[in-house]
Amino acid sequence: MKTNKELGVALWGLGRHAKKNLLPAIQSSKLMDLAGVYTRNHGNAKQAVREYGGVAWESCPDMLKDPNVDVVYIATPTGLHFEQSQEVLNAGKHLICEKALTDDAGKSLTLIQLAKEKNRVLCEAFMYVYHPQFRKVMELIQNPLFGKFLNFSCYFGIPTLDNPGFRNCKELGGGAFLDVGSYTFFTAVSLLEDLPTGLKVEMEYQDDNIDVSGVAHLRFGTSQHGYLNWGYHRAYRAELMVWGENQSLYADRIFSKSDDYMSSVLLKDVHGQETRISIEPANSFVEMFKAIYSAVHNQTDRELLFEQAKRQAKIMGMACDIAETYR
Repeated sequence: MKTNKELGVALWGLGRHAKKNLLPAIQSSKLMDLAGVYTRNHGNAKQAVREYGGVAWESCPDMLKDPNVDVVYIATPTGLHFEQSQEVLNAGKHLICEKALTDDAGKSLTLIQLAKEKNRVLCEAFMYVYHPQFRKVMELIQNPLFGKFLNFSCYFGIPTLDNPGFRNCKELGGGAFLDVGSYTFFTAVSLLEDLPTGLKVEMEYQDDNIDVSGVAHLRFGTSQHGYLNWGYHRAYRAELMVWGENQSLYADRIFSKSDDYMSSVLLKDVHGQETRISIEPANSFVEMFKAIYSAVHNQTDRELLFEQAKRQAKIMGMACDIAETYR
């Protein structure tokens, strides 16, 4: 049973990511309490709550009408997010939704507007921006010592997976653009806190009409540029480089790391002299829960989450509209 200081969270979906990352993070959080789990395989739900507590709901309506549920975390394939998120918000629950929020910019903007009308939190779960490493990146580039922000490069690529699941199913929102590519675009609009004024995108497709990689060039104003690279079937990379007038920085494993991983940011001065800044380990999901808890109780923080999701929906829509494809 949750305390007065906790938000009861229902986990909708119980795939590998939910089991490996979400359930342990909810258990570790001092602000979130697992109210229960809903998934199509009721046996899996019962097994999860035996270990982590809460209720194994037999149906979605049972979950959404449970008074102990304040927040629903949707961890299902992207292609299902739109309809499921509507159900959550119309039931009066706050929403955390795995990235990508939906497979279409118009659908995402519709959900954001619905959340505003219902006065509910909507968080697209790009958890890495809440990690101390990314917060340090933002602190450094916003410091006057960094000088004018000139350009950045961002990479996210993963090896071939033994069990790709929905990633190879277009109807379920599969493809590298919505998966790993979405991280790089979210990074772009987070760093500049704005949409680009110019954008070029190329994507590579397999014969089954699944996009497997992409590159993008973004222009912000007249002199700020971004370069994005993402894809499947390649050596793992999750890197960010930012070049400023007086300093530059590099951050590795920017998107995903274990709770005990000692990350860092490599800062270089105007002459290229290096300083490595060590970052204390943290759980990105637990840190994200802190922001969500604050947004539930603070309208200003809630609006910040809306703006994040809105910028992401718009830039992903822009990229889809102008992308050139090659096979």
